[in-house]
Amino acid sequence: MKTLFKIVLCIIIVAGLVAITPYGQQLKARVIDVVNPTAAGRRNLADLKEKLSTISNTVNKPSFQNLSTTEKTKQLNSLLKDTTILVNKAEQTAAKSDFTASIGAGINTLVQKVISSSQNNNSSTQSSSSSCPQP
Repeated sequence: MKTLFKIVLCIIIVAGLVAITPYGQQLKARVIDVVNPTAAGRRNLADLKEKLSTISNTVNKPSFQNLSTTEKTKQLNSLLKDTTILVNKAEQTAAKSDFTASIGAGINTLVQKVISSSQNNNSSTQSSSSSCPQP
């Protein structure tokens, strides 16, 4: 009984530490991404919106307008590089989501075929028994 209590206590402590630390937050995000790929897609799209807003704000700043052409180009290239990375992540998430959806659709089709097949077998059994003459 003491051993079971110690094991449960250790699990609670480890879970608490994982939930509090930054590494635990990353782990939690990864688990959520695996379980629900659309959450990752939403997060990627939110990050992408934020980056596009940053680009827009940067371009519209008066201080940006006063920069030389090479400095403007450097800043814009840096922002566009970050945005491109986010777009690639969103594409990968969408591809994973499509793959998951395809597997789900295939399983759904298979289950529907099994159900309809079993219903056909049941109805043929019932119709043959109902066609028997009654005394």
